[in-house]
Order: sequence, then C-alpha cells, then structure tokens
Amino acid sequence: MREFAKQLGVDIYAEKTVGIGPDRSDSEFQNLIKELLPKDLSLSRYHLRHDGIFEPKGKISNMCHFVYQIMVINSNGTVPLCCYDESSKYIMGNVFEERIKTIWKNDKYQEIRKRLRQDRKSIPLCSKCSESRHIAKDKILKCYI
Repeated sequence: MREFAKQLGVDIYAEKTVGIGPDRSDSEFQNLIKELLPKDLSLSRYHLRHDGIFEPKGKISNMCHFVYQIMVINSNGTVPLCCYDESSKYIMGNVFEERIKTIWKNDKYQEIRKRLRQDRKSIPLCSKCSESRHIAKDKILKCYI
C-alpha cells in the first residue's frame, strides 16, 4: 500500500492498527480478530490472553475523544454514539427530525459523556472498545510522507 500511495503521488500515507468493532457477539469478535490481526501482535491494539481470548491492550480510561469530536450520521439520519456502534444500539438523535447542534448538546449525549467520564466500563459498547486506552501512541498510527 505504501508503494501504491507513492505511485499515486499521495502527500501523506497513514497506517493504523485494525480496530474490530466491539459491537459484535463475542464469538464473531474472536473469529474476526483471528482473521484480521497481524502475526506480530506488537503491531496490534489487541493481545492474546493465556486462555486464547483476544482483548484490547492497555488500561481502559474513563475518557473517549470520539463523543466530544466526532458525530456519525447514518443514511437514515440516525446518530449513533460513535463509529463503533455498528448496530446503532445507542441512538443520540436523528438529523431529519432535529438540528445537529441540538443533538450534539442533547441530554442523551450529555448523559453518555458523563457516564464515560465516571465509569466507561458501565457502557457495554465502550467497555470492549480499543479506542482511548493507555497504550503506546506509536503503535496506533504511523504516518509516512
């Protein structure tokens, strides 16, 4: 991919570790992760436990920048919590029914942000997510010019 990007004249080429959506059944998650992860797990945001189960590396923090910086809008107008909410289990609003600014500041978003700051593990989707964990930054994103 890096060579292809050079051929295209790309200014910045970025590689990042694979993030498997945590909004999956445990068996589906484990099957996908086995298929998609690199053999060298030092290049992964997941590690293999002694019992053969993969889980995100690093300590989970009570923070996630996604809910403060990024809004996802589905084609039907619904606004899920984030891009990892693939099944749209946490709907914050609908842009066809209310303004984006209203949704961004609504009680649902405020409550989920508060819960994240207090106890991220209490939100099933967020407790399994690999984002905003305390791991080495250079393992998350590498940019080449």
